[in-house]
Amino acid sequence: VQRWLNRSDIEGDGWINTVRFKQRGRMRVSPEGSWLPVQARQLVRTAKPGFLWIADVEAAPYIYLAGRDKYVEGQGHMLIKLLSLFPVADSKGPEIDQGALLRYMAEMIWYPTVAMAPYIKWTSVDDNSAKATMSYGGITASGTFSFSKEGAVTGFKALRYYSRAGKATLEPWIISIDPNSYHMVNGYSVPAKARITWELEEGSFTWFELEVYDLEYTNN
Repeated sequence: VQRWLNRSDIEGDGWINTVRFKQRGRMRVSPEGSWLPVQARQLVRTAKPGFLWIADVEAAPYIYLAGRDKYVEGQGHMLIKLLSLFPVADSKGPEIDQGALLRYMAEMIWYPTVAMAPYIKWTSVDDNSAKATMSYGGITASGTFSFSKEGAVTGFKALRYYSRAGKATLEPWIISIDPNSYHMVNGYSVPAKARITWELEEGSFTWFELEVYDLEYTNN
């Protein structure tokens, strides 16, 4: 963790209060499903942890799904609408809260000063990995970050709720970072490309491949 924070040069740029960025990539909703193009934008705040993610998914020519994932005051809420009008999914509750917290914690690779926030505690695992535990809004969850010898984050793994047939089960949720995509943004060394995978009993399910761009930070 120290190698990562030193590499990110967080002391020279102040605390990150908010970050805005855009995403492009592709996703699928099932292991057998087709890949769908995605464009998204996201706002994150760190003093009171939260984010708002808004995405447009091209389900078919001229047919779009509008997705919104938010995390506010310790609560998550996922809403998906067909053509921005007709609800397809509207999910909230303890399992969604846990997943939103894990997403916020995993995505601190794009706002690294959060690694020193009072709501996150670190535990050493070995020379190249460390467990982060975040407690906020009555929810506590943990995940393990892996690092290169140079201090770059190479991945994140946690148990997150996966919904199927009306039932949510804890399954390994993995973010893999493209090590060649690191670049400097406002003095921070951050990655641009990542892949998100569920490790299910029936096999691996990579559901989102993304690129982050147009990052904008506000600092105190």
